[in-house]
Amino acid sequence: MTPAQVAQAAAMFGIGGVELVVAGAVVVAAILVLRFARPGQWVRVDEVHHVAVEPTALEIPLARLLSDLPSTELHAGGPATWTLSVRRAQPWTLVPAVLLFRLGLLFLLFREHAAVLAVLRSAPGGSEVHLLGTTRVAVRTTLQRALAELPAAAATRPDATTTS
Repeated sequence: MTPAQVAQAAAMFGIGGVELVVAGAVVVAAILVLRFARPGQWVRVDEVHHVAVEPTALEIPLARLLSDLPSTELHAGGPATWTLSVRRAQPWTLVPAVLLFRLGLLFLLFREHAAVLAVLRSAPGGSEVHLLGTTRVAVRTTLQRALAELPAAAATRPDATTTS
């Protein structure tokens, strides 16, 4: 639509340009209020988990655990170091995309991104997994549960030298 067509359509409904701008600003303000009124989706993580398994036996199960987490991407950062990324579109971006159609499509480009660094180190009596960064609450909970079960997974891991 050209600006003249927008003005003509607005005049049909008795709406001027100022009213359109004010309505758009109200919609954006309402979306921002709703967006920041929901605390607890993202959490800062700085935890050390102790596992009673040697790091060499734990590295492959830990990498597999991290790669199997839903809605995350795993990137190797070096020996026994991984970065777990969460990138997602926000559901609220659909409202301005529909209400402010052409200009509102820019809202669909908004994505949130967070990353957690996981470092596996040797420790007395086994290993420790240090998690540092920001992630979603659900990912943190899944990680904590899986790390608690990790010694059993590492113990049942088939030896790399065994052939079947």
